[in-house]
Amino acid sequence: MSDLQELATSIQEARGQILHCVTNLTEAQATFKKRSGEWSILEVIEHLTLAEEGILKLVSSTIDRLKNGKSLYQGEHIHKGLPLVAILDKFSGKTKAPEQVQPSATISWSELLKRYQAIDQRIPEHFQVFQEVDLRSLLYPHAFLGVLDMYQWLELMREHALRHLKQIKAIQQSPEYPDGE
Repeated sequence: MSDLQELATSIQEARGQILHCVTNLTEAQATFKKRSGEWSILEVIEHLTLAEEGILKLVSSTIDRLKNGKSLYQGEHIHKGLPLVAILDKFSGKTKAPEQVQPSATISWSELLKRYQAIDQRIPEHFQVFQEVDLRSLLYPHAFLGVLDMYQWLELMREHALRHLKQIKAIQQSPEYPDGE
């Protein structure tokens, strides 16, 4: 199995863990907040959906630009050769999500869950295309992490999902978390 196939599998496994935790939630459970100002599970899933759709679109559009001879980002690759976990280790603390991936909580839980689940169906076809190029040679800056290559962007998809899985589990372990009725 190639590194890219292993990455696709690990992304789907992380997403599968999230789906296992949230698939049968009631609207009350999905919208419950431990404290004012913190995200509900619905908001976490909306954020993940926006981020993952954005990452897949970024990688796909970068490959399209390459194939069509259009200009590509040419910045310095400050994290060349590093796995994303090593890059993340350099950053500490909580950061505010960029505006384009901020949840609005305006979509129903059932619709949001369908949209999040639909990403799984698109991952294999995306990764089939991703195999056609050297993802490590294609760059684009991240709002907080700096310039990443497309492989690192895909690693971010997995690590981001795992980070928010912990957040979802913490919400569900709250003593005030609603029963599933």
